[in-house]
Amino acid sequence: MGQLLDVLVHNAGIIKDNDLCSIIKDDGDIDFNFYIADSYTEVISKTKQNKFNIFISDIDIKGLNPLDVFRSVKVVNPNTLIVIISDLKWEKLALSAIKEKVVDYLIIPYSSYAELKLVLIKAGERFSLHREKEQLRKQLQDRVKFHNIIGKNHKMQGIYNLISNIADKDITILIGGESGTGKDLVAQAIHYNSFRKNKPFIKMNCAAIPDELIESELFGHERGSFTGAFSRRAGRFEQAHHGTMFLDEIGDMSLATQAKVLRVIENKEFERIGGKDTIKVDVRIIAATNKDLVMESQQGRFREDLFYRLNVVSILLPPLRERKEDILLLTDYFLNKFNEKFGKEVTGFSFDAMSYFHEYSWPGNIREMQNVIESAVALSMDDTIDIGNLPYKLGDIKLTSSVENIVENRTTPIEPVEMMSELPVEVNHESMSLEDLIDQLINRNQSLDEVERLMIKQAMRRTDGIQKKAAKILGLGKGGIQYKLKKHGIVVSKVVN
Repeated sequence: MGQLLDVLVHNAGIIKDNDLCSIIKDDGDIDFNFYIADSYTEVISKTKQNKFNIFISDIDIKGLNPLDVFRSVKVVNPNTLIVIISDLKWEKLALSAIKEKVVDYLIIPYSSYAELKLVLIKAGERFSLHREKEQLRKQLQDRVKFHNIIGKNHKMQGIYNLISNIADKDITILIGGESGTGKDLVAQAIHYNSFRKNKPFIKMNCAAIPDELIESELFGHERGSFTGAFSRRAGRFEQAHHGTMFLDEIGDMSLATQAKVLRVIENKEFERIGGKDTIKVDVRIIAATNKDLVMESQQGRFREDLFYRLNVVSILLPPLRERKEDILLLTDYFLNKFNEKFGKEVTGFSFDAMSYFHEYSWPGNIREMQNVIESAVALSMDDTIDIGNLPYKLGDIKLTSSVENIVENRTTPIEPVEMMSELPVEVNHESMSLEDLIDQLINRNQSLDEVERLMIKQAMRRTDGIQKKAAKILGLGKGGIQYKLKKHGIVVSKVVN
């Protein structure tokens, strides 16, 4: 027997129940298991009970709008392939169902079981191919994803291997890397792949807590030990007993607090503020920083002995600009994440938007990308994210939309007189070459941004505010011209796409 697919048949009188299984039989890689439903209520009930691969129905469903029936099946199980049988009088409605993407296969007119068998085999092959793709995609994700850390970059693969090797070894770890590179995800991956995974994972951002409060947060306090201490409070180390303590941004911790943390690492003990009892703890410590602790130690801002205690194993996360091959994986991950969060169905990014993503330096790394995509998905009115949906600051990227490349790649020369219509009248641009014109702009300390703004405004003026024509003049796509208008704050009285 080959692969078995479940088929639900809505029997509207055309298909005979008794003959269905015996007549439609495939000797190849796909077999079909048929179920019959006599009413719409039964269709929905059986669809909810089972995830049918294929749904077959006559389009003539008495008393009901067939599109509503098909939509309901898709809502219950979006992956179901729908096959409808019709005749020519229902052709318009059938084609509407195809256009609306609620129907996958159409038989017009229905003539024989042989034809239905052919369609079923084709639908089965399509479903099998989809299933294989999903399996391959999952296998790929397993290779590029480690406990919510995503990346196929060779450095990231090395980090995955290192985490696997050290997670269950109870040693202190120091994670380095720029802000936004995912240091907290690495710390969590280490904890949840260790023998402490069922114990607490306690995180504290050392940069976010004032010096006068950080000791109380770390070690706790006794009642009355200072103003506002109305009761005993367990600190983060105490809460992390038998688990993992993650000290994020430890490079921002004061020297006095560093000395007390060193004692915990060395002796596994401390006292609460205002307390006399020594508290013993069993914790694994993972620290992270975006600073160079060697340099900080040399300049007296970080204890050298603490650095050596923390740096038993070090993990250095690469910035996003050094792992460009991971951008496609990350954009896909965040797109799916925020589609689900906002109930959207954005299908992807335009070529121009992806070009910007690859060329942008991402100073805020993955965190910045996440914020950009979250905003773009939340505000998008289309099924594709284009440049116009991205923040204007991405305009620092040097693409072919920069003024230099527009000048170099243009096939039709810019007319200096028209471009200069907004420049100061004392600039003499009569019969001036493009090179001379650029020299004049440079001599007047005209910024590149300002020149670009003038070009965009002039192009919009020449095309009477028609964005598509202005974009063509400047060598931009539709998203590109919208992005430039947004970047420069240009408002036109007539905006035609």
